Amino acid sequence: MAGKDKLLLPFAETTILGATCTALSKGGAASIIIVIRDDDVALRTWTENHRFQVAVNARPQLGMLASIQAGIEVMGDGASSHDGLLVSPGDLPLLQASSVQAVVDQAQVVYPFLVVPSHRQKRGHPLFVPPSLVQEVLQLDLELGLRQLLQHHPDEVAEVEVDDPGIYLDVDTSDDYEKILLLREASLTGQ
Repeated sequence: MAGKDKLLLPFAETTILGATCTALSKGGAASIIIVIRDDDVALRTWTENHRFQVAVNARPQLGMLASIQAGIEVMGDGASSHDGLLVSPGDLPLLQASSVQAVVDQAQVVYPFLVVPSHRQKRGHPLFVPPSLVQEVLQLDLELGLRQLLQHHPDEVAEVEVDDPGIYLDVDTSDDYEKILLLREASLTGQ
């Protein structure tokens, strides 16, 4: 979606990012840190206006893991003392709060495992990272991404099945955006 700030595109009564943050908050996220590029004035303004904490990814070209690491660094020494982290892209506007809550609930049952939601055998977000693994995220290879964490701990991963394709329906293209809008409209009309 070159030239567009996809996270701020209208969705429902808010934006794509706003819908994602609402699901995370209602689903049990105690606080939200939004990671932005340093030059993204519009996203910084939106984030500050909605009273979310901002982290700046100075290396956005290195991908999502660099953003996750920037968010953890903003948390400082307290990152490992929290109850754990929920990691999610900001472009999941169909994500349901019930799916986030299912991840949070499962994390309490299988603690200290990683927890990932799945829908029809396809994994999505948010990923729960227990405090014991937060510092390891900072050591992961940026080229290989967060997936490494799951690969390093295959016996410490719990999946929770949810009835929610919103865990993986992100917005990367204009076609994705149109599809998301149509799916939302269909869900509102019961089709």
